[in-house]
Amino acid sequence: MANRPNVGQHVVPECYLKHFGGADGTIHVQEKATGRIFPSGPDGLCKEREIYTLIVDGKRNFSFESINNDIESALGPILKELRERVDLNSDDAKRRIFTYLATLTANLIARSRVLRAYMESSLDHINMFLSEHPEFFDGFPEDEYQQFLQNPQAYPELLQRFPGGTKYLGILRDWNEQNPTASVIEDTIECLKTVKGLHYQVLLKARTGATAELMVEIGAKADLLTTDIPRFISGDDPVIFLTNGLRETKIVPTNVRHWTTANRGVYLPLNPNTAVLWSAEGNYSARSISPDDVRRYNELVKQNAIRHVIASDCSDLST
Repeated sequence: MANRPNVGQHVVPECYLKHFGGADGTIHVQEKATGRIFPSGPDGLCKEREIYTLIVDGKRNFSFESINNDIESALGPILKELRERVDLNSDDAKRRIFTYLATLTANLIARSRVLRAYMESSLDHINMFLSEHPEFFDGFPEDEYQQFLQNPQAYPELLQRFPGGTKYLGILRDWNEQNPTASVIEDTIECLKTVKGLHYQVLLKARTGATAELMVEIGAKADLLTTDIPRFISGDDPVIFLTNGLRETKIVPTNVRHWTTANRGVYLPLNPNTAVLWSAEGNYSARSISPDDVRRYNELVKQNAIRHVIASDCSDLST
């Protein structure tokens, strides 16, 4: 795959998408802009060209795509397991399942933020700049670097050379303020940290690592939600932040309040019959929810989608 142009990369993991396929593997997709519904397989769905590719020394670098692949390999088996009856009777089972789900939730949050920035073309400027000027922070004393992150306006010339920097310095700053403690999620999170030298904190490493570590550090609570009919649907931005049951759009995933405040929650459909809800009221159990609640969550999924809504059955898109 190295150095091959126009590589299609999934903005939603294929191992996640395939669990919204029907008996023959077909996923029913609704185009948000037009309402058009069409069938698709997971391999060709929710992909963008070169969205995670770096250009280093004039060559394509797929280190971020490799990280995604590592995460997908780790999460694939647990997503398959969640299609069956899940045993949450032991503490070990709960810890294993919800730890993996913390990683999945964090990675999906990261991918959707990258996609939205990619569509705005703002990340393209950052990508191009850091690729063309790898020496941007070289020789910059650490204490001044930290001062720059705290008060970039004090360095107008440097900020002027950093297109889009104002928008992304908050992410750089948040990541630099994280305590360098060992992750207890999975080795994949440690893998994410190894690319810090690229000064590429605007992408998946900071987004996934920081959010997943926060969820573990604060002991984020969750429940599995289950349904038969109607079924859960999903989309290309499947993680939904909630306040008083409504979708929240101005979010900072590493803000503790999203995970610990009573009137807030974070919802993620896992397959047509199972979803996870992170909330202060969670107790790591599985509970069936009413058809009306399923329809309410599905409507939130449609609102949150960027381009596409997906379902295992065409009828689920109209309910």
